[in-house]
Amino acid sequence: MVTEKLQDELKDVPNYKGIIAKVMRIYTTKQSIEANAIKDALQFYQFHGVKYNLGEELEGILEAANNFGGEPFETAVRFSLDEINEIDGNSIFRSNQVIDSKQLTDATYKQLQMLGTFGDKIPPRNEFPSLTNETTTTSIIHGETGWILYSIETKEITAEEATNIEERVIEIK
Repeated sequence: MVTEKLQDELKDVPNYKGIIAKVMRIYTTKQSIEANAIKDALQFYQFHGVKYNLGEELEGILEAANNFGGEPFETAVRFSLDEINEIDGNSIFRSNQVIDSKQLTDATYKQLQMLGTFGDKIPPRNEFPSLTNETTTTSIIHGETGWILYSIETKEITAEEATNIEERVIEIK
């Protein structure tokens, strides 16, 4: 079991059992499980269910799951059909999602306080760095079947001068 392995690895960390219990709460809601466990499926179906016109951008606000298990985040989204390649029988779709920075920063700060990992070394909220989370997905989709031929999702999370980039690729050969 994952928690047993974590307990073994973190046994020298003060209050490690409490920290593990709090981290495992991430998997207590349907939304957080989906956000953490089925990322490939969500990426695969990213562009399904919407009618697209070539060159038109669809924009709006959607809710994104909060991986900490709290209220979902407001997320500004843009979707587009960028190219139709009739010779190869596929199309290129693109999306961009930007999570509300204040909601993300507030939820992260609250989670860090709850975990107590930093003890009293966590700065006051007004001095805590703002976080950004932007995800861009580009997919090549087969025109006749609707199957993803290739898809790359790039998630960039930034706090002050630190940036974490995560890429997930789906490719059918």
